[in-house]
Amino acid sequence: NLSNASPATVSRMGIIFVSITVLGWQPLVPSWLTTRREKEAAVLEGLIEKYIPAMLLVVATLVKSVMYSTEGIYVVSCFKILEEILAPSEAAKIVLTEEHMERVFMYAICWSIGALLELE
Repeated sequence: NLSNASPATVSRMGIIFVSITVLGWQPLVPSWLTTRREKEAAVLEGLIEKYIPAMLLVVATLVKSVMYSTEGIYVVSCFKILEEILAPSEAAKIVLTEEHMERVFMYAICWSIGALLELE
């Protein structure tokens, strides 16, 4: 994790570091989708396009968070929750229906994007 590394430290490692706050959340999607099964990835890509931008807009403009978080952190949290929920079906080599996948996705959004929101 190079989030807190100085530019000098990063340059000594011979890599280029671009902060998630500069990069945005969109590049995280294709990278994560490559880790998913092909049929799952196709459904998840549609769900991400359908829900994530709208939910991030709501968080940025209409509600109040209890603490600061970047859009990338919200999205990665959603992906991590999805990975854990989908692990049993992946182990059993079962692909969920699109309807079931959408329900699981909405649950993951609620607990990732909604997790830091004020109650009122």
